[in-house]
Amino acid sequence: GELQYEIIGNSKYPRPLTGGNLNLNFTCPCDTPKAFDVPLPDNNIHLKNAKDMVIGRASGSVKQREKEIFERQKNLAQEPQPFDLQITDGFFSGPSTIFIYDRATLMASKKEAKERESIQSRFDASRSEHPKSTATDTTNKMNLHFNPKHPRLYKTLLIFINQYKTDIRVLEVTVNAHPPQVNAQ
Repeated sequence: GELQYEIIGNSKYPRPLTGGNLNLNFTCPCDTPKAFDVPLPDNNIHLKNAKDMVIGRASGSVKQREKEIFERQKNLAQEPQPFDLQITDGFFSGPSTIFIYDRATLMASKKEAKERESIQSRFDASRSEHPKSTATDTTNKMNLHFNPKHPRLYKTLLIFINQYKTDIRVLEVTVNAHPPQVNAQ
């Protein structure tokens, strides 16, 4: 037999991520373009909550298998993940693709690199012959360009979608463009 499901409803993007360093409210004059460094989220709390819900609903061997799958995915997150970027307001611009690092995994790999370096330095008298760790100091930031036309409050959504379309992160950016300062005489 064949089964067919009909899903009724509308799909939409998840709620914007909030908390921590994701308070993206800026102020600038409206007469000049401006660039902002926008901090990016290391992980997607909505996706983590959904995975926890799946594991919570499963039972027995299925639960164990789901946990193993999620652990394997976590190990794959050591590499920077490419995300396509969609910006919902034309007054903002940025890169079309961006790489986001999982800082917890990145810090662990930096620690391992330092340990390897210290072991190697014990065997070598001079450290100058060996290059330092190749782990880069990567922070999850992107440069967002803003070109206001009039004084007002501008809002946009930054929508990051991974290559498999399984991890969607939404950030809300608000910029208050104030009128240029006028000097009275």
